[in-house]
Amino acid sequence: MTSQQAAGPEQPGTRIRQPDLHRLTTLFSHRPADDRARLLHDFLCHAIGLLNAAGAVVFVRQDKGLASAATLLSRQALAWAPDMEELLAETARSALAADQAIARSLAGRPGVHLAACPLGNRSTSTCLTLVFRTEPGGIESFLVIAQLLAAVLDLQMRMATPDTDREDDAALIELVAEALNRGGREGILHLTAGLRDLTGCDRVALGCRTGKRRMTLVALSDISTPDRRTEQSRAMEKGLAECSGRDHPLCWPAPEEAAELDSPVLAEIGRSTGSGCVAALPLAGDPGTDAGLLLLWQQQPPAATWTAVRDRTERTGSLLAATIQALHRRPWQRQRQGPQSGPARRLLAVAAVLALLMLMLVPFPYRVPATAQVRPVTTRYVVARFDTILDKVLVDSGDRVRAGEPLARLDGREITLRLAALTAERDKAARIRDRALAQGDTPAAQIARLDMDRLDQQIKLLRTRQQHLLLVSPVDGIVLTGDLKRAEGGPVNKGQTLFEVAPLEKMDIELAIDEEDIGRIRAGMAVGIRFDAYPDHRWQGTIDRIIPKSRIRDMRNVFIAELTADNSSGLLRPGMRGEARIDCGRRSLGWILLHRPWNTLLRLSDLLF
Repeated sequence: MTSQQAAGPEQPGTRIRQPDLHRLTTLFSHRPADDRARLLHDFLCHAIGLLNAAGAVVFVRQDKGLASAATLLSRQALAWAPDMEELLAETARSALAADQAIARSLAGRPGVHLAACPLGNRSTSTCLTLVFRTEPGGIESFLVIAQLLAAVLDLQMRMATPDTDREDDAALIELVAEALNRGGREGILHLTAGLRDLTGCDRVALGCRTGKRRMTLVALSDISTPDRRTEQSRAMEKGLAECSGRDHPLCWPAPEEAAELDSPVLAEIGRSTGSGCVAALPLAGDPGTDAGLLLLWQQQPPAATWTAVRDRTERTGSLLAATIQALHRRPWQRQRQGPQSGPARRLLAVAAVLALLMLMLVPFPYRVPATAQVRPVTTRYVVARFDTILDKVLVDSGDRVRAGEPLARLDGREITLRLAALTAERDKAARIRDRALAQGDTPAAQIARLDMDRLDQQIKLLRTRQQHLLLVSPVDGIVLTGDLKRAEGGPVNKGQTLFEVAPLEKMDIELAIDEEDIGRIRAGMAVGIRFDAYPDHRWQGTIDRIIPKSRIRDMRNVFIAELTADNSSGLLRPGMRGEARIDCGRRSLGWILLHRPWNTLLRLSDLLF
């Protein structure tokens, strides 16, 4: 038994960093010596260095109890507890009795833990124990790596015995070392491909189970990522689970001398995959972390091949089980999640709450949203002054026009005819008047003059209408309505609106504000608007007035605020819609986020109470 004194009691404890599976491959390059004590001492040196542990002890069960076969305890570990070796022995007894790896905290030392991992197959008599400091969230990751170390030690001790052929498992050891060196998914795929070559089968399936969970299909040698939802994958998981539950290998078709190895589940796998032989082998390890190996041959292999595969699996099952668990669960990634200890977690939570509260008190600009719509400042109407026929329409709706530009032409043929008739009648009345005056007939002359005045008024009216047969734009602007080309040749009535023309120099913008926000809006507040037609351009303005009466817009009760915008660029057109933000000053972030839910809660309380 050996021991090591390294650090002073006053020094802080060692903290377990991210376990690095790549470094575990150095253990495989260490050839076991014939001296058992030297082998255990060298292994503990490697294990403590890899895991940054404070100490480790290997215990062996004897008739009188547990005895330490090798001990490496630092001064730091002895400072935590002078009877550290006895505490580790008690942990080893519990692990051997439960036949699984366990971890427990050291009383009076927060963050310090003791771990014990039995070696080899079930009912073993050797146990690897370690003392270490880590966060509570890192204990599970530590146990995964510790079980892998225990499997490596078990294999080295087996190879150190004189009656063991050390070269028999050299290829498998090299395969496991390379898989650990690659790590992660790549390591699992390399392991399955290597097992397929070593066993001489056509397909290899690996499965594992953690705790009380169902057996999970981890990898297939010919598929990078197996789909567990398929019927074939589910059948393979059933075969792996049945093998693990029975704790002995299964084979289909079973040899005549070993009918107990037959399994209907493996027969189902063989039929679904078209295989001629299927074997399921349990990989002996910790009961809480079972693993299994499924081998499929196209044709039934010789009995010697099956026997060699079974014997090799029994010798190296614990190492394979620990390797699969380590590669599949990837414990080193869980360590990167940050501090997991209770005090650190609570301190982090308190700091986060305080930071959030401080952020809630920081003032931010508060802007009320509103829907914006462009309307013309004024609208000029072009109407028909008398009943007539629409002869020709010269513009379309949406056209820009200048003042005096023709919009449409009315039919004047009827006016021309009536004007000619009235002119003839007036000439006749003039001749009657002249004849009456020559004859001295005063009454007849007066009647003729009155007829002439009546006819003059009618002629003047018709001539005025002739002057308004061409309809022109009253202002520079845009034609809002007046799509009358389909109505050419049709009648128009006196007073009928034919065109609406709006000037474009300035535009009114109406803001539809929710009733809930109108109480915070005042005239003179700044407004920023983005229209859907120009999302990359922002218009600025101030509210001119607020209409006191609400309106219904888009099935909502809203209030209208108006502002005037300069449109010298001509970009704004009547009817454009956009989104506006009204600057209402600065409010705390908490008020901005919570005032609406608070108002809703107040209304709900009024309804309930």
